[in-house]
Amino acid sequence: MPADKSIQAKDQDPDVTNALMCLCMLVIMQDTSRISTYDAPMMHYLAVRGVDTQSRALRASFYYTPILAGMLWINRLIMLEVAVPLEAWPELGLESKADVESVPDRIHELRRKHLCEGSFSPTSSILSQLAMGKHFNKLHVSPPNIHWSDDEWTIHYLGEPVNLGKVQKWCQIVIGELQEMMRALTFQAGMPSIDLNSIVDSMSWSQAFRRQDYSFIEHVQNRDQVGVGYRYLLDQARKGEGGWKLLRKNKASRQIEWVDRQVQAYLTKERQFLRKMMVCMHVTGKLTTVNMPEVGYTDVDRHVGGQPARGPELGSVKVSNSVYSARNIYIINGRVCFLTMYDKARKRRGNTEYIIRCLPDAVGQILAQYLVFVRPFARALDRRESEYLFGDAKGPWAGEELSRALSRETSKHLGIRLTVSAWRHVAIGIATRKLMRASKTWEKDGEDAEDTADDEFAAGDDEEELQLDTFRHVMVR
Repeated sequence: MPADKSIQAKDQDPDVTNALMCLCMLVIMQDTSRISTYDAPMMHYLAVRGVDTQSRALRASFYYTPILAGMLWINRLIMLEVAVPLEAWPELGLESKADVESVPDRIHELRRKHLCEGSFSPTSSILSQLAMGKHFNKLHVSPPNIHWSDDEWTIHYLGEPVNLGKVQKWCQIVIGELQEMMRALTFQAGMPSIDLNSIVDSMSWSQAFRRQDYSFIEHVQNRDQVGVGYRYLLDQARKGEGGWKLLRKNKASRQIEWVDRQVQAYLTKERQFLRKMMVCMHVTGKLTTVNMPEVGYTDVDRHVGGQPARGPELGSVKVSNSVYSARNIYIINGRVCFLTMYDKARKRRGNTEYIIRCLPDAVGQILAQYLVFVRPFARALDRRESEYLFGDAKGPWAGEELSRALSRETSKHLGIRLTVSAWRHVAIGIATRKLMRASKTWEKDGEDAEDTADDEFAAGDDEEELQLDTFRHVMVR
């Protein structure tokens, strides 16, 4: 039976479980030396998966190799259970890991017989096809999924038009909606503006900034601006203004108590605000470089646009330090920014590239007010302690939450449903066409200025050249 005792206890039909495991073993460990490739049930299934039901044609290698890789991963996982299960499968003749004489020998024995290329097994055929598919993928040139209109004001993604004017208007609308939701969450009270330029914060790993549960709100020099915390909203809640009736006096005990229905409505409103903020940060965040010598960045004043963050990046944003990792929301030089380290190619390159995105001033102000006033108040209402900015009682939100929210917003404001992946394609297309052209103009202006200058700069000493190189690096990333 499965290793976990709790899972074993929930197994309502052990006979079916054993039969299913036996079937998996027969399919994966089948001897294919005397049959053709596609007589094996697994290869027959993969052959059917190689047909695209929508186009009624064979899938290109670029789309078929992920299917092969997924099947390969499943095969290896099942064979690991066959080789060294934590608990024995007596009906199938499989000994537990504790009873196996040599765990490495057992694993290598089954691997050579059923999981290696050259063995007479379905997995060997999968490995051969996967290697061939990866070779074709290197030669594969995908047809463009993006093209521009003649006036260059509309970008078409998979045939669907995205008007740049609508994108610009959409960003303004989202910011306005966030401001309106912030007024609702603060009981229509006049929220004090936070002077971000005077906020003291740092990305350093010194002991003062690395304490558990620390954020810029905890810094002693910021207490004058952010020290009021949830008490400001608690005073407003007691007044019962802004349409919320969160508190009432119990007639029997004469004590002040929370109104559960109103509290849940308030928390629902806060989650709606966070979903919209997640979309806003994803769309309006700017990729830039700041003074971060500890991670190899230099100080550049000019802010340049770059690729949007991926879903897992936003889901990992932390407001305060935790036991295991540092926060990644900072206020540097009067700008709210978030730092991420998500990198798909980390294993291949052996290092991680830090990416920092600065928010526009209006969005940064809204986020700062939320962190100072609303978030502590909401966390006191639902009694939940979490360092993540985006999340609920189930934990931090993953990319699916962002994708759903982004799909709703783009359908409403752009007339086309864009997921996180689709928006990245559109954003990169806009950057390639618009920003790269601007960089060429910038480069030409820099060359003209250099020709007229009296002083000559050595290579790498020109500040404009440094900024241009940084811009190109960002566009490549």
